[in-house]
Order: sequence, then C-alpha cells, then structure tokens
Amino acid sequence: MNRYRSSVLLVLLFTFLVARVQGQDTTGRIEGLLRDPRGAPVPNATVVLTHLSTAAEHSARSGTAGTFSFVLLPIGNTG
Repeated sequence: MNRYRSSVLLVLLFTFLVARVQGQDTTGRIEGLLRDPRGAPVPNATVVLTHLSTAAEHSARSGTAGTFSFVLLPIGNTG
C-alpha cells in the first residue's frame, strides 16, 4: 500500500511539473510613463520599440496621463 501511494504521488508531482512548464509565456509586455524634464506627463507621444533580432517595429501612443503599453510582444531583444 505504501508503494502504491508513493507511485501515485510521484505521478501527480510530474503531472503538475509538466503543466507548469507548458504554461510559460511566449509573449511579453512593456509599460511605461513619459514625463518632461519638469515631471509633467507627456500626452499623445509616439513611442517606438524595435525588436533587435528581427528589426520589427512596434509603436504605441501615450495617453493623457503619459502612460503607454506594448502588449503581446514576441520574446527577444528590444531597444
């Protein structure tokens, strides 16, 4: 009986570990806040992000509070 329980626990452990590994994200997100030299938010500015490996460009516009976000970005080097 003890061996059976150990086997069941081992199978459950591996099941949860595999599910956790498969749940890793393949996309990323970048958020930010634009401010001028005096600290005031910069609204309606265009922010451009370039993926260094593929040269793909993504752009976002800052909102009235100066915030911007890029969502569903491919994983990799950006600049």
